[in-house]
Amino acid sequence: MSAMLSAHLALATTTGPTTHISSSSSTVMTTSTALHHPEAQHSKPSMTPAPPISTASASHSSNGYPVQHVQQREIVSSRMGPEPAFAPAPQAGGSPERGGELPHNSQFLQEHQAAARRPYCPGLYAETEVSQQQQQQQQQQQAQQLQQQQQQQQQQQAAGATAASPLSPSSPAGATADRVAQMRSRIKSLQELRGQAADEIAADANTSSSSSAPRPPMRPPPIRQPSPTPPPQPQDRLASILHFLDEVEETSRADISSLVSSARSSRCPESKSEMWDPGDRHRPVHSGLTQDAAALHSRASLLEVEVRDKKAIIDTLKRALADSKEQQKRIVYESVKEWEDKMHKQKSHYEAGLERHLRLVDRLLNDKTELTKRCELFAEELKAVERKFQMKIEELDEQGSKEISRNKQNWVAAERLKREAWEKEKVKEIKEMTVKGLQPEVERILTERKQEKLRLEERHREAMDEQRGELFGHAQQQVREAREHLIRDQEEALDRERQAHRQKLREEFDRFNKELQEERAKCAADLLAERRLREEMLRQGVEGSDARLREALEAQRTKSETAQHEARDKAAEAERQHRSELSTLEERIRREHEQVQRVNAEQARLELERREAVLRQELAAERDRQLEVLMERLSREHVEQQRTLKEETAAKMEEVRAKAGEEAGRLAKQLEELKAEAAGGTSKRSLLEQTMQSLKDSHTADLANLAELEQRCRRLELDCTELRNAQEKALDQHRDELWKLNEMREKELEDLRLELGAAGACVAEERAKLEEQRKDAKRREEQVMDDLEARVKRTLQAKDSTIDELRMRGAALENKVREFEYLLERQRDELLSGLTKDAGS
Repeated sequence: MSAMLSAHLALATTTGPTTHISSSSSTVMTTSTALHHPEAQHSKPSMTPAPPISTASASHSSNGYPVQHVQQREIVSSRMGPEPAFAPAPQAGGSPERGGELPHNSQFLQEHQAAARRPYCPGLYAETEVSQQQQQQQQQQQAQQLQQQQQQQQQQQAAGATAASPLSPSSPAGATADRVAQMRSRIKSLQELRGQAADEIAADANTSSSSSAPRPPMRPPPIRQPSPTPPPQPQDRLASILHFLDEVEETSRADISSLVSSARSSRCPESKSEMWDPGDRHRPVHSGLTQDAAALHSRASLLEVEVRDKKAIIDTLKRALADSKEQQKRIVYESVKEWEDKMHKQKSHYEAGLERHLRLVDRLLNDKTELTKRCELFAEELKAVERKFQMKIEELDEQGSKEISRNKQNWVAAERLKREAWEKEKVKEIKEMTVKGLQPEVERILTERKQEKLRLEERHREAMDEQRGELFGHAQQQVREAREHLIRDQEEALDRERQAHRQKLREEFDRFNKELQEERAKCAADLLAERRLREEMLRQGVEGSDARLREALEAQRTKSETAQHEARDKAAEAERQHRSELSTLEERIRREHEQVQRVNAEQARLELERREAVLRQELAAERDRQLEVLMERLSREHVEQQRTLKEETAAKMEEVRAKAGEEAGRLAKQLEELKAEAAGGTSKRSLLEQTMQSLKDSHTADLANLAELEQRCRRLELDCTELRNAQEKALDQHRDELWKLNEMREKELEDLRLELGAAGACVAEERAKLEEQRKDAKRREEQVMDDLEARVKRTLQAKDSTIDELRMRGAALENKVREFEYLLERQRDELLSGLTKDAGS
């Protein structure tokens, strides 16, 4: 402030005409004492100090000039003194109207009267009159030149700003640059003017000192350089500086013109005052009083101007304070709204994640129930197929055995009848044949018998092939019909079992969902009540007045802590109850599952015993190759179904594990995103705290709002941490549930594997039994075929033996015939020889 005051005083001394610089050194001393007067400094510590009235009073007392020039100079200095943008707010103890009072008994008046009573030299003032006139003329010329230079500079600046500025005038950056350029040019012009005035003052002082040698050397007034202008950072400060420079320029022009006119008009009183008697060293007392009254009048007018200026400054500062408060409130409201929006978004995001996890658990439960149903259905289908297949095999075996026995009986009867008829015919023919025609008849019989044997063998082969084809087609037709019937029965049984299991599982699922919804609604209601209670408490705390805020903070804090403790206790109690109910529900489900498994195991054991008894009874039945092929085909289909079931189960398990891994990765990514959001929130909070700190430094009245905002930020952070803890608890609980479900599913799969292994063992036993039965049936069939072949061979052997006997008989008969012929020939020869002898004799 002292540097600014010195700069304003230097500008004020340079703008006006210094007509009384060479008067005496006491005038300068009086000016310095008036500048550093303690009353003026204590009266207005925060405002611009009062203008130097001592200079005007000293000039009046020394040479008798009127106070018009000095008043003009004081007006200039008072207008240049207060700076609206940089002047601080008035303090509570200072009064602008009383700060510039000048009492009659002050040190300033005593010094002023002492300087007025000192002797002076009229010859010295007569000598300096010519120099003063010359100085006034030079100052007028300089003022005109300065005005012309300022006009030219303004025109050049306007032309340069419009032609060479890269920024548009409408933009705030271009307007700021133009204003900064104007301010610099004006400051430069003022410095040039001040330098010219200082040079003239120094020249006048040298001339006056050289002309008045016996007078003590005068001390020139202190000319201080103006304080460097601060950087134009805010827009309002720059505007106030430009406004101040415009006012200084206008007032300097007006003051120069008024001082020139007043100097011209005051030449006559000055000449008259210089012509008085040098012997009279003491002026009358009433001239000093008039001068004091004029000084007090000028001081009062200056104080009124200062009061008006300072009132305007106070109004602008009040408006700026109100704007800053509004801006602060708006920033607080926006920050609170932003954090509330973030909290709602995080809440919706967490609720969506929870719903998604619940849907995943429901889907896993549904998959588990579907797998159990399919396994049970496949087991039931396998049992039903085996039972029906056994029944069909029994029926086919009975039918085949009956048909084979019937065909055997018919064939045996037909063969017996044919053989008997043939034997009768042959015996009759043999008996009827004579001995002579027996040989060709025997040959013919032999050829016919051979042809008949060949024909019978061919016919028997054709009959066997035809019978085998008929039996094979009939067996295939029966197997096809049995398979279709089995498939229909299997589908019907599957539908019935599927509907029954679906109804049962739907009832269990509805019951479990109902209990889960009840627990979820209870927990949600408790949390909602606690949240509403907390929001209501916060709303009541916000709606409270500022006057009762300090008193209600402690009570509210204690209430919130107790409520938080109660809410945490209630939440912990609800969580414990929920976990206990879940454990009881899981225990009950496990017991029911174990009971169902025991009942199923008992039923399976009974079924296996019954099936074993049935299979033991059915081992005696015969089975052929086509039924064995059918059994192998069915076994292959069953093995393929088991393999596909295992593959589907493994694929579903892999899919569930992959989904669980993806869900865990996605949850980890969400946690990372939430941590990043929390870090961003902390960074934003730090930025907000820095902004609030800067506003606190500039406006101390906003500390309460900042404290409230920090408390809200802490509450939001606590809410965020609570939400994060709740999310972590939900994730842990979800992982536990998934682990339990996986364990249950693995147990069920192990049980299914054991059941499938037992069923495979049973199937292997049945297959071995069927193989033994097939081998027995094949052995019996081979035995029957061997018996039949032996009987055919025996029949053919008997036939061959009969033919051999007949041949032997025929040979014997031929021999007898030859003997008889030989005997007849011999007898004939004997008879002929006897007759010839008789005839010769």
